[in-house]
Amino acid sequence: MTRLLHIASSPRGAASASLQIADAFLDAYRLAHPEAEIETWDLWDGSLPAFGPAAAGAKMTVFGAARRKANRPTPDRPHGVPSRGSTAPTGCCSACRWRSPTR
Repeated sequence: MTRLLHIASSPRGAASASLQIADAFLDAYRLAHPEAEIETWDLWDGSLPAFGPAAAGAKMTVFGAARRKANRPTPDRPHGVPSRGSTAPTGCCSACRWRSPTR
């Protein structure tokens, strides 16, 4: 079975043009791949894990601080950040695009 992960990253929700474009893409993808499993992660729905001191420490480990065995990434805990669990090999990211006024 084909799996696709859609990461919705616009804070505008239903008013987001990028989300509307992604929805049109996903509709076409479903038609072309009716067996596909599509998972959506909305980065603004409040379900992201907290980013506290432990996560910040793990981040700094990745970016060059001395690595200790307890802080090393593992397959179930990459870089110390909790995984949401998707194993989708294909992805779609709808991101907001900030435009400056044109002259």
